[in-house]
Amino acid sequence: MMRYINCCFTYLLTYLLTYSVAQQVNMSTHPSFSTNAVATHLIQVAKAPHDKKFERQLRMQGRTLLQQMSDKSLPHQFTEEEISAALQKMKPATAPGYDNIHVEFLNNLRPKARNWLSQFFSRIMATHSIPKIWKKAKVIAVEKPGKDPGLAANYRPISLLSVCYKLLERLILQRISPTVEGLLSPDQDGFRKGQSTCKVVTRLLLSPFSSKMHSSRT
Repeated sequence: MMRYINCCFTYLLTYLLTYSVAQQVNMSTHPSFSTNAVATHLIQVAKAPHDKKFERQLRMQGRTLLQQMSDKSLPHQFTEEEISAALQKMKPATAPGYDNIHVEFLNNLRPKARNWLSQFFSRIMATHSIPKIWKKAKVIAVEKPGKDPGLAANYRPISLLSVCYKLLERLILQRISPTVEGLLSPDQDGFRKGQSTCKVVTRLLLSPFSSKMHSSRT
């Protein structure tokens, strides 16, 4: 009961803080701007050329791959332990997406609810289909500091995704990381845990090629 009360209190506090910030923005002395103008600008900036022929080929290859897959190639069902481990790595007080499900709600789920959630995620992996609402992002325009707030170009977008979708991504990452790490080159440092581009620069400076380039310049 106390866990449920704490969860409700956290949700109420988040709502009040969000409402307070919104009121401060509305009461500010910034000149008014058109939200449609900001949305139109963000769409134009984010719009990328589409290669319909290439996208069609990808869809056909995906369908062919799914048809060739057998039941043995399906991943094992997610467990409650995997759910708990993934939730521990989720950032608290994360803003939710369109489904309005907070991380705190998932952290306070009882064993039966977590068991249902593991079966739900496993069904998604087996059917290769995710809820449509997870594919939508709640885009918020944030004013760039020191810029004229009256111009639509002076706002940057922040996309709020479904927390459940993020949890599923983390579950998949936990599954594939041991295999992928064994396949990656030791020279790849980007997007890897415990690695950084500083190591790449260090290796480059200490490499024979760098010494040869330095000697040729001197």
